[in-house]
Amino acid sequence: MMNTILIYFTESTSKLSDYTFDHYLQKLPRSEQEKIKAFRRWEDAQSSLLGKMLLKKVLYDCNLGEHGLDQIQLTQFGRPYINSTIDFNLTHSGNYILCASTQNGRLGIDIEKINPIQLADYRSVFNAKEWDSIVNSPSPKIHFYKLWTIKEAVLKAQGNGLSFPPNQVEALHTTINIEGKQWHYHTIELNENYICHLATDIICPEILLIQMNMNHLD
Repeated sequence: MMNTILIYFTESTSKLSDYTFDHYLQKLPRSEQEKIKAFRRWEDAQSSLLGKMLLKKVLYDCNLGEHGLDQIQLTQFGRPYINSTIDFNLTHSGNYILCASTQNGRLGIDIEKINPIQLADYRSVFNAKEWDSIVNSPSPKIHFYKLWTIKEAVLKAQGNGLSFPPNQVEALHTTINIEGKQWHYHTIELNENYICHLATDIICPEILLIQMNMNHLD
């Protein structure tokens, strides 16, 4: 489908049974299994596992077969990619895990649970206009998370890692230009306690949200 972006997401509402966790784990490449086993908190391990299972489904649905995860490589900046027309990006926060994908461009996605924060600790992330808009907003924390997730989504789409300063991502603009590349962002509404943004180089994409049950991802 032209200009379509699929966002598969699931909600990690409780701990998976040992059977389901191990069943999912065995479906992943050995290298991914080891990364997941290295997490100390079960919540982190489960979020990572569910994210990989969502990605596995995306790749399978794009006709890359059962072993699509084996084809993933990393750019010099650590951005995962696959030698195909598909682009994908994962994000998770709190109970939500999302995997966005498209076969017609590039994208990045970021979700953040709205938690208490010390805004001043993040001053360097924003330029003067952005910071002014945050501190003068009726809801500074909400506005902070809005701009933060826009920046994160754009930087993940651009794929330059930490080489591009976040305060140079003009999150107050509807179209964001980085090194000659134009990005458009979209708000993804899932839950009033979370803020999520998608960034893409696709103009006017059709965005489809598909919720998956965490116990039925295979």
